Amino acid sequence: MRKVGLDDLRDEAFASIRSNITENNVLQELSSSLVSRYPPLLEMLLDTLYAHIASRPVVAGLPALARRIANKELLHGADIVIGLHTRILQEHHPLALIPPSPQPVPCSPEAPPRGFINDAEPLDGGPRGAGQLGDGNDLDISVPPQSNGFGDAGSLPSFPPALSTGPPPVDSLPRGSGQIKQTKSGGGGGGCGAKKQKKK
Repeated sequence: MRKVGLDDLRDEAFASIRSNITENNVLQELSSSLVSRYPPLLEMLLDTLYAHIASRPVVAGLPALARRIANKELLHGADIVIGLHTRILQEHHPLALIPPSPQPVPCSPEAPPRGFINDAEPLDGGPRGAGQLGDGNDLDISVPPQSNGFGDAGSLPSFPPALSTGPPPVDSLPRGSGQIKQTKSGGGGGGCGAKKQKKK
């Protein structure tokens, strides 16, 4: 007597069911609650249904099965719809079932280098001083007064007084032989004050 294991019994049961499934009863077998507990049985019935998808019994009875699925009367109703759709793609659009290749992960942009103005730090590690390159608010761009060539307003160089081109004033000359004495007549030396001749 040959000992029969569970796998052998399963294979014999599947073979018996397959031999008895036709286009006339495939929709009825798909509506059985037993199918929802055995995925291999569901796949076998879907293969049979798809093989006879254009037969008269399937064309006539499929709308009723679809309404039962829409009304949530079958626990495996979604699996029936997905299984039929997958078989359609396998026959007519096999490339659609190929999973897309993973997209390369874009490299994160590198952090910008530390700038001389915004991020510069003193070489000795100390605080930034006035006029040192650093934060834009700390940058001292004022021009020192000495940079204009003349210093500040109070330190402008004094220029010598303008030279006089006219004769010097009388009071400023030293008294000596060269000084011209004014006469009462208003004339000076050199005959400028000569007496008038008497009329004869």
